[in-house]
Amino acid sequence: MSGGTAAFEKRPDPLYKERRHSMDSMVRPQFFTLKNDRLELRLTNVGAAMTRLRFTAEDGRTSDLIAGLEKPEDYLHNVDFLGALVGRWANRIAPAEFIWDGETVRLAADADGIHLHGGPDTLSLALWETEAQDDTSIRFTILSPDGASGYPGNARFTVTYTLDGRRIIAELGAESDKKTPVNLTLHPYWNLEGAPVNVRGHILHLAAASYTLVDVEDLLTGRRYDCKNNTGRGFFKPRPLGDHPYDTNFVLSPSEEPYQACISSPASGLCLKISCTQPCMQLYTADGLSTVGRDGIFWPPHSAFCLEPQYMINAVNLPGETVPFAAPGKPYRERIVYELQG
Repeated sequence: MSGGTAAFEKRPDPLYKERRHSMDSMVRPQFFTLKNDRLELRLTNVGAAMTRLRFTAEDGRTSDLIAGLEKPEDYLHNVDFLGALVGRWANRIAPAEFIWDGETVRLAADADGIHLHGGPDTLSLALWETEAQDDTSIRFTILSPDGASGYPGNARFTVTYTLDGRRIIAELGAESDKKTPVNLTLHPYWNLEGAPVNVRGHILHLAAASYTLVDVEDLLTGRRYDCKNNTGRGFFKPRPLGDHPYDTNFVLSPSEEPYQACISSPASGLCLKISCTQPCMQLYTADGLSTVGRDGIFWPPHSAFCLEPQYMINAVNLPGETVPFAAPGKPYRERIVYELQG
């Protein structure tokens, strides 16, 4: 997901100079592998990230479907958020402050005055602990201290990945000793053709009748644009991604299907369905991607797509929008399910 346009107060922010997650000297970056007869998912404890996904189709073909880096240590510098869990707050908060129970909370701001993906203490670059693992499931956990990137509360975050047939189930959670906003997502970069080729031919159906944009004015107002008839940027009816660059938040609608997004590749015959408990989903067509990944493979712009379940961008600053949170006695819980077919 790309950055925003400069328009907010630009202030020197000491919080952006260093990451302040304490890293246990006994914890080292490493890979973990889950496997069943259809899926092989590799993860790392850096950012609780999905680093490789191999899917075996009905005809026996095996495809690598997400972009990843070569070594677990590489994820300590994962500037593209490849496969990572993103938080404490996914996407943008603009300006980088908000009123919370009557108090002003000032977050770490980037050079454009925007807070993106949890700031310098993002969970995406931190070392997580591994609590439990078997052949098809793993649970990661991390403690984010009070004041990390400016957020209130000592908060413990968890994510459990489970393979179930052709499905990857991700259960996201948080508990905090103070009321604090939480908006977690996962950020895998997909290509259903199994290679870093242009994704313009992928066909997307997204159960969303409106969308919001990430330019400055729209971040401040939360203005929604209708797309139920595939007007504007809509995918309410299936159509190819095409060449238009997307970094767009779609507001999900009630769906008659058991999923909110379905995307397929006519070239490979593979299909990905995504269901989630969050009310929005960000579509990013990786126009800022330019990285050398696993096996020395170069991933150029528009060679992958991200579909990131989330809450409304900048919800903490938009009256009337639902703001998810964790508080004493009230944990945060969300669920994302990826299902592959082909």
